[in-house]
Amino acid sequence: MKKNLLIAFSVLICLGIALWPDSHAHSNTGAAPVGYTGSPFEFSGRTCGTGTGCHGGGSTLQNNWITSDIPACGYTPGQTYTINVFVTSPGRTKFGFSLSPQFNGGATAGTLIAGAGTQLQSSGRYITHTSAGTAQSSANSRTWTFQWTAPASGTVNFYAAMNATNSGTNSSGDLIFNGSLTVNPATPLTLSNSGATVFCADSPVTLSSSIASGNQWTLNGVQLGTAQSIQANTGGIYELVNTQGNCVQNQSLTLTAIDGPPVLGEIEVGPEGTELCAGETVNLSLGGSNLVWQPGGETTNAIVVSSSGSYSVSSSNICGTSETESIVVNVTDIPETPSIFINEDGQLQASVDADFYTWFVDGIEIEGQTDSVISATQAGQYEVVAINGLFCQSPVSALFDFEPTLVNNLDAVWKVFPQPATDWVCLASDKLPQFEFVEICDLQGRVLERIAIQQQTQIVWNAAVPSGIYLFRVGPHTLKVLR
Repeated sequence: MKKNLLIAFSVLICLGIALWPDSHAHSNTGAAPVGYTGSPFEFSGRTCGTGTGCHGGGSTLQNNWITSDIPACGYTPGQTYTINVFVTSPGRTKFGFSLSPQFNGGATAGTLIAGAGTQLQSSGRYITHTSAGTAQSSANSRTWTFQWTAPASGTVNFYAAMNATNSGTNSSGDLIFNGSLTVNPATPLTLSNSGATVFCADSPVTLSSSIASGNQWTLNGVQLGTAQSIQANTGGIYELVNTQGNCVQNQSLTLTAIDGPPVLGEIEVGPEGTELCAGETVNLSLGGSNLVWQPGGETTNAIVVSSSGSYSVSSSNICGTSETESIVVNVTDIPETPSIFINEDGQLQASVDADFYTWFVDGIEIEGQTDSVISATQAGQYEVVAINGLFCQSPVSALFDFEPTLVNNLDAVWKVFPQPATDWVCLASDKLPQFEFVEICDLQGRVLERIAIQQQTQIVWNAAVPSGIYLFRVGPHTLKVLR
């Protein structure tokens, strides 16, 4: 009797042991057990362990079932990437997984972000399936997709265990797989230039790759070499391609090489020429850039000149400075405005000394009359313009009304003394004048003083005026006085 009871008790114990895993395995449909990802830093790298209620037996390595959009060149710190975990097995319809990103040594690397059918465990150290995430997503397989934000640095290993079940009530016939994915921070390719993108060909620049090996340089598509640095002494498009490992990166830089200082042409002079009369201007111009005119320092392509001097222009670039030859502009003063008077010979005379003259009567030029004195025979209003050797003309004189009969009736002889005068001037005639006034004028014809004759043959003018030339006007007579 005791023997039979012992046997029955033993059978009950064995049955209980056989049923426990089934019950526990059923509960894992909502999440995988924590820590069994195959990481060598946890539970000796096991994907399931004794006492976890997990599936017994070993696991099959499938490294290519963990994929991502992390570039072959490596991850960028702070960048978020997509991670995919895949599992498949013929005849299996339910699946599960557990993944953990870890640094060498086992510390958590980066930040996991759960997606559809996934959830986080242990404060984000692990990501696993949810109950809704165990169903097949395609025939006999399942893919989980979630996000991962990269850490600041360091090699990262993604360890994962995947389970393919037959949807039975126990673990019999289920399969365990494991895999890993290792990624490193990217070594970004940069192309550095020792100088500027515009440089003098006589002073080449050095272009360098940030990566020591795997470089290929080209200039406008023509290969230059594979060194980490090259020297550039011509312009063009420089391209750097680096093929370190499975990573292909490229950078390009456009350079401009300047072959010496600027080449300047001749200064262009406006139609006015370089010989000007006072008040006239001329344009000096030159094509090009970065121009500086002297004197004055103007930086335009053209300047307006109105005074005498030597003018030049320069242009600079990184290779030096070039300067054009100087051009000389001469500006000549115009003669003073003349006035007209009748001289002692009864002729019309201009009051200003000049090289040439142009005479007008009633607004019409008198041809052939270029001297300062003309013998007028026609009554009318006379004008004169004084012209110097550069054909700079004075303003036209004031109108002078002339009547030939006045000259014929002037038979008196007039004298002005002393010449030059100091404090006083005497105007004397050998006959009693037939006019009432004597007018003292400046060379512009402005009346400074009028003195009554009063039946006198001699008049004294107290000359309290600046030094210069003045005119006595007695009727049609005009006489010069040097003060």
